[in-house]
Parts: sequence; structure tokens; C-alpha cells
Amino acid sequence: MSESQRQPLYVIPRAQGDITRFVWVAFLIFGFVTALTFVLVTQYTAWQFRYHPALGSPAGIFGQTRIYWPWNILIWIFRHFRPDSSPDVLSVIKTAQVLLAVGASSAIVLPVAYVFRRTRKLRDERNDLHGSAHWAGAEEIEAAGILPTRANVGGVMLGAVDIPVKKSGLFQVGSKTKTVYLRHNGPEHILVFAPTRSG
Repeated sequence: MSESQRQPLYVIPRAQGDITRFVWVAFLIFGFVTALTFVLVTQYTAWQFRYHPALGSPAGIFGQTRIYWPWNILIWIFRHFRPDSSPDVLSVIKTAQVLLAVGASSAIVLPVAYVFRRTRKLRDERNDLHGSAHWAGAEEIEAAGILPTRANVGGVMLGAVDIPVKKSGLFQVGSKTKTVYLRHNGPEHILVFAPTRSG
């Protein structure tokens, strides 16, 4: 096996590929959606009130449109969501509350969905950050060259493994396995770990 074909001893993920790191993108999504919600709901509410002077002085004026600070919606809700307010005012305030609730839900759901998608994507990637010990899979056994071949005849018996066997014919129902004895006939040292009196 050439050096280019040899698998690395362990794989440490890059910083952006580490599943245990803080996800800044999700935090930025949360901040962006929250800010956008406050801006849009504030401007929508001001438009519904026809930019009435009771809303207070705007932060800026662009043509006929008055731009209010995003947090003004909280002040308006506190001031005008009262039993003695007119039904029209209460209707606008209730709509603003619903829109804020939808925006808040989106600010939570979207980052969680991003983190969930990222986690599922990285889950299948090899990560030896906390150790690389594991039972060898079929590909690793084959890559190690310890399956019985003419090259390792007479080598040291390491153990046995059940490998799936492809069935021939029309009816390929069920799975069939074949026990294969693993052998090693190279110059490397071998450590065999087994219970007492197991042979």
C-alpha cells in the first residue's frame, strides 16, 4: 500500500467543521431575524396609525415616509394596549403583537434548523477529536490487508469476522454471512487482547 493510499491515523476536524464549537452563523441569523422583525413591525404599525403625531418624533424622514426606531413598537404597545383604547387602536396593536410573536418564533426556529442541518451533515464525518479507538469496519479491514489472501498465507491468526456474502439467483431474500479468519504476515508487532484461557 502506497503512502498516498494509507489512511490517516486520526482526523482532527477544522475549526469550522467541529460540531462542538459555538455556531456564530446561527447567532447571526437570530440577531438578523430579530432586528428585521422589530424594524418591519414598527414601520407597519406606524403606517397603520398614519404616522400620527402621538407616536412621537421619528428617527428620520425620507420623502413622505417617517422612519421610527425599531424599539418604538414596545413603547407603543405599553402605551396604547389598554382597555380604554379605541377598538381600532387595539386591533392594530394586537396585529403588531402577533407579528412580533411570528418574528420571535422565526428567530428561534431558523437558527435551530441551521444547527440541526449542520449537525446532521457533520455527524457522518470522521472526528477523532476525543479519541480514535473503534472496531474496524469492512473497509478498514480490507485496507489493512488482513483478509485471507495468498500474500499473507501462514501469518498470525488475529481473529474472525463475519462478512456479508452476495447471493446469486433470482431470490435474494435475507442476509447471508461468511466467517473469515483474519491473518497478518508482516514485520509489524502484534498485540492480541483476549480473556484468560480463551486460546
